[in-house]
Amino acid sequence: IPRMEKIFVEKTESGRTYLFFKDARFSVPFAANQMSEGVLRLFSHLLLLEDPSPSPLVAIEEPDCYMGADLIESFARKIRTHTTDFGATQFFMTTHNPVLVDQMDPSEVWMLFEDPSGITRTSRAYDELVFSGVDINTVGPGWYSEFLLSQKT
Repeated sequence: IPRMEKIFVEKTESGRTYLFFKDARFSVPFAANQMSEGVLRLFSHLLLLEDPSPSPLVAIEEPDCYMGADLIESFARKIRTHTTDFGATQFFMTTHNPVLVDQMDPSEVWMLFEDPSGITRTSRAYDELVFSGVDINTVGPGWYSEFLLSQKT
């Protein structure tokens, strides 16, 4: 984590546990309760990605919860770098947030939906775009949001 010097835990006499962060820009460490839940979640995900022995599969449920668009984009770039550098790690993430999906390539995104008989099915976003007549070579950032808007009209 850029400029993060140390993360440590302190226990109080009453038995409470506090998580503290020492950032290079601050002289005094700050506690986890002094940051937003989105930033705290981002820290935990970044620490997971810094594991010297990366896991072959990382599953994160809604990693974008409580994160602003700028943090989501930064997180997605970090995942992209991690998969490029380590190659063996696959990511399985669930989300309802088009901002996160927009950061992914359509070939990497799978959608879950319920068919008319009530059975859950999967469909790859790439296949849906091709089926809808979208030139897959022209999609860029924001592809999913644009796809959703085109489906509503």
